[in-house]
Amino acid sequence: AEGEAEKLNSLAFNLGSSTLSEDNIAQLNTIAKLLNERPQLILEIRALVDQEQDGLALKQQKLDTLLEKSNIDDLPQPQRIPLLEELLISQNGNDELAKLKSEMQTTIKAEQQPEQKSVEGETKTAQEVTIVETTVNDYEKALYQTLLNKQPLRSLELSNLAQERISAIKGQLIKNNKVENGQVFALQPSIDGKAEQGTVATVFTLNAN
Repeated sequence: AEGEAEKLNSLAFNLGSSTLSEDNIAQLNTIAKLLNERPQLILEIRALVDQEQDGLALKQQKLDTLLEKSNIDDLPQPQRIPLLEELLISQNGNDELAKLKSEMQTTIKAEQQPEQKSVEGETKTAQEVTIVETTVNDYEKALYQTLLNKQPLRSLELSNLAQERISAIKGQLIKNNKVENGQVFALQPSIDGKAEQGTVATVFTLNAN
């Protein structure tokens, strides 16, 4: 019974998304049935947005869209890294790039013991190769993370996400389930939501008219 009540109280969206899952749709169909059976009921919807985590998801969507244009996932690492570096420079990230490169070189030098350093003409040891590969992998991840942090995000984009969540819910209730428009009321969205387990709740309140 508690689980059923919970389904009437809120609906969870994935971070940065306003797409209804199959579970969301089933949940809204249950609410729609209740509203259609009891026309005196009014559903109030308050969409919540987690400013930090929804914001990060929106930034990630922007960055991934940029990278998809370069088909970066299909490229080997020696070609991926220069693309990430160029993108960082194009977003005024020269200082961050210089710092990341310096940190990578410092790490490689620090982890290579003097006796393991290559003598001119001598093949690198397996351990040295592993150190370099690990550090370069970390460097690529750091490039991506730095780019992610630099993606612009306006508060309007968070407000739009909240409105899109409301529209998706109202569309399922009113358009698909023929609930009366006057039975569904959207309250002012809030950017003070707190994500839990990768989702953000939109809150419902059922009132008798």
